[in-house]
Order: sequence, then structure tokens, then C-alpha cells
Amino acid sequence: MDPKGAYILLVEDESISALLTKKQLEDYGYRVHHVQTGEDAVRIIKEQLLPVDLLLIDIDLGSGMYGTEAAERILAHQDIPVIFYSSHTERDLVEKIEGITSYGYVLKNAGIVVLDASIKMAIKLFTAKVEQKRTEEKLRESEALFRAVFEQHTAVKLLIDQADGKILDANFAAEKFYLWSREQLKTMYIHDINILSKEEVAKEMQKAAEKKQNYFQFKHRRADGSIRDVEVYSSTLEVKGKPILYSIIHDDTDRIWAERELKKQLEEKEVLLREVHHRVKNNIATLIALLQFQANTAKDSQVRNGLLEAIARTESMQELYEKLLISGNYQEVSVKTYFEDLIQFIVALFLNNLNITLKTTIDDFHLDTKRATTLGIITNELLTNILKYAFVGRKSGSILIQLKKEGPQVSLLIEDDGVGIDEQKLQAKTTGFGLTLVNMLAEELRGTFTLLNDHGTKSMVLFEL
Repeated sequence: MDPKGAYILLVEDESISALLTKKQLEDYGYRVHHVQTGEDAVRIIKEQLLPVDLLLIDIDLGSGMYGTEAAERILAHQDIPVIFYSSHTERDLVEKIEGITSYGYVLKNAGIVVLDASIKMAIKLFTAKVEQKRTEEKLRESEALFRAVFEQHTAVKLLIDQADGKILDANFAAEKFYLWSREQLKTMYIHDINILSKEEVAKEMQKAAEKKQNYFQFKHRRADGSIRDVEVYSSTLEVKGKPILYSIIHDDTDRIWAERELKKQLEEKEVLLREVHHRVKNNIATLIALLQFQANTAKDSQVRNGLLEAIARTESMQELYEKLLISGNYQEVSVKTYFEDLIQFIVALFLNNLNITLKTTIDDFHLDTKRATTLGIITNELLTNILKYAFVGRKSGSILIQLKKEGPQVSLLIEDDGVGIDEQKLQAKTTGFGLTLVNMLAEELRGTFTLLNDHGTKSMVLFEL
């Protein structure tokens, strides 16, 4: 199959990113269909709604099916080349991807040149795989047909004596690739081409002969002295009672170059990402210092309280960045360490002369940074409201904070024994900007927020992972 004009099914939930990728691929001559969910991709393949030559799929597809799961379902139904196209770089995830497909993983923002090279190589490898299966079936049917397929095929092919590595035959494509004539090749041994030693070549041939391995990566020498990286698919045949190796060779030099370029870009991105996080953290710290200075010099209590609220909200983001930098994992954060430090900071900021008994129960689990940030802002708003309004006219009080995970459900409970909220305002839902913000953020988490008077106030946020 010619990569030019191939039909690509692009599975990407981010519309802008998908639009850009689709445009770039179409400029390179591909025909691209775009869907946003793994479910739609599975349905298109199973029901054959569209022609698809290659699946280009993101790993994280929002709230629906993960890209890895969608790929597994598709491959269980139909064998097609799959390339994962994502910003994820975790080692365990990349290893899982390699267990699903051997056609590649391309980092977002790696560039259209690398993506194009990966797509072309994936299609070539898949075509070679299909061709090898078809060829092996034809071999069983007719030796004459085998000769025609072997000699005229565009893929480089060699027949090698298992006993000593002598090249018994080579097709016209091998002649064109290696730059030796077919007659010259048939006077040579495979170790004349493979840059490994004669002994090492013999060991690799034995693996193929014993069917322990049929895929190899080698460096092959050509007649002009150039060295090419090649992939070799070898299977054993018996011709007139003599065991031989039937090998299909693909020039892999361009793909290896693309992988090296991708690795380089990935390393550069990681360095840049660390630098960006440090700069953001420093900028947030500067902003907090300026707000703190202004709050300390403010004479109006309302102005001072407004500045303290801004500091608390900003601090919640600074705490998150701190945890990300310490862990080195920019995808998710430890809930326990993040929220315990955040709660202590907020209480210290608004404590004044109050004698507060604080009891916290925080489960030890991880959240992605987006939901951790949202939940941190919610915690800040609820706790700030309590410290400002719940204990007016009192010198002491108690606050209970529980953050738990049971199965897929996460619950945040914050309650106090203060004066409560005016029931008329509670019923009318006119409880101020802070609680309005909490309602909006709970909806963003696809969860619920409830607030009621119960010997003080009791707030509960529930959502599912």
C-alpha cells in the first residue's frame, strides 16, 4: 500500500489540536477522518463505516474510553497499523503501548516531519507483515508461484542456507538495494553483508532456524560501503528436503533517524518543562509576597480580607507546583501531602486570635493536576469562609476536614461548630461569590456540592474519577 493518499482515522478529543493535525496531514497528501472518542473509532472499524488504512490515536480521550483500550478493541476485530499520538511520556505507559502495537509512538508537537516519517514506516511495516503472510500462504500452494513472488516482489528478499549462511538466491529488489548483482549475491555469505562477526551471525540464524525469533534488527553493508539499518523478518522453509531461511529485509534507516530525533526533542521538552515550572513557581511566590505586603499595610479590614483571600487562592496553586516539582511527575499529585500543607497554610493565614481545633483525615491517593487544582480551590473557598464568618464573636471553635476515596468516588467534607449561615440566604442561594465559585467548580468536576446548617455549617463535594 502506497502511504500517499492513505486513509487515516484520527482519534483526538481536543478540537483545536485535531484540526491542526488534520490540516498538516492533508497537506502531506493523506486523507484524514477525525472523531473525538474511542467509542466512535471502535464503531467505525467494526461497522466498516469508513475506509481506514491507519489509526492515529491519542491516549487520554477525556472522560470516555482510553486510547489504549480503544486500540486493543480495534485490533481484536481487525489488524491495522496503530500509532499512538500523545503528550504522555511515562515509562510504564510507553511500555504498555509497546505491548499493544509495534508501529510506533509519536509525541505531540514533535513536528509533522517526524509524524509523517512514522506514518510511512508504520504503513510499510504493516504492508510487509501482510505481504509476508500472503507470501507464506502462496508458498504452500505452489513453488512456481513462490518463484514469481520472490523474484518480482518490491521487498528485498534472500534465501539463505541454514547450515553455513550461504546466500542461495536473491530477488531483483535485493540487487537494487545492495548494489551487487544477483549473481554476485549468490556467491556471497550473509556474514559478508551483516556487519556482525561470522560467529554472531550464526547464533542469530540459529534463533530463526529454531523458531525462537523471527524478527531482527541488523546493520547491513552495501557494495558502495554504506551501512544501512535494516529490519529482517525470517522464517524457515524446506526446499527439496533442505532447510533454508527465507528473509524479507526492510531499510529502517529513516525510521531510526526519526526515533533519535523524537528522543532528542523529548529530552529538550522535559528540560524546558522543568524550567517553565520553576519560573511559574517563582512568579507565583513574587505575586504572593506583593499581595502580603499590601495586605499588611491595608487599613480597611474589607480590603485586607479581600487580599488575604487572593493570597490563599494563589497559595493553593503554589502548593501544587511545589509538589509537582518535588515529585518530578507533572501529570498527577499526592492528595495527602498537597492538601495537608494547603490546609495548614490557610488556617495560619486567617487564624488571628482564634483558638481553633482542627481535625483532618486525608486519604493517601493521587489525582491528576487539573482536578487537584480544582479541588484545592474548593477547599480554600470553604475553609476561608469558615475562618472569616463561622466564629464571629467567639474565641474558639472546631473544624473537621475529611477527604476520602472509596472506589471511584471522591468525597470532600468540611464542617464547623460555628454560627451557621442565615437560612433565608441559604434558601435563596445568595451566599456570596465564594460559594458560587464552589458550585461552578463542583460542576466542572462533574460532581455535586451540598451546604446545610447542622450545629454550624456542613459542606460536601462528591465526584467520581
